[in-house]
Amino acid sequence: MNEKLKKNKILSVIFLIIALVTPSWCGVIVFYAIGSFFLLLSVSALFENSKFFKSRILAFLGKESFAIIIVHALVLFSVNANLFLYLNSLRINQSVNIFVNFFVFATASVVLSKLFSLTLTPLTNRLCAFVWNGLEKVTPM
Repeated sequence: MNEKLKKNKILSVIFLIIALVTPSWCGVIVFYAIGSFFLLLSVSALFENSKFFKSRILAFLGKESFAIIIVHALVLFSVNANLFLYLNSLRINQSVNIFVNFFVFATASVVLSKLFSLTLTPLTNRLCAFVWNGLEKVTPM
């Protein structure tokens, strides 16, 4: 499908419009997922040869994004939520509280995302390759 989008820029633009309109049209989570799918599909087709999207920093973030996404919610909802409430109960200035929480969040996120990327990323890559190879055998593309 992505190859067809690369050749047909009009379809990519239509998908981009669908991606931008879908979430505001209906506030249901499923439509957010559909809108995100169309957004990723159209951006990858429209900007395939963009130097910006091939930059080293974005390539690094793309590689690390799975671990960052997993860690983000875990750290915020466990460590940072409890730390914020604890420091707030000690009547620590809110600006200081936020600064401390950001520092703890950044440190914990880096450590945990490295740990997750060393363990979960290879596992999910193998699982995706297994599923993708199985799908290719069943349905020719």
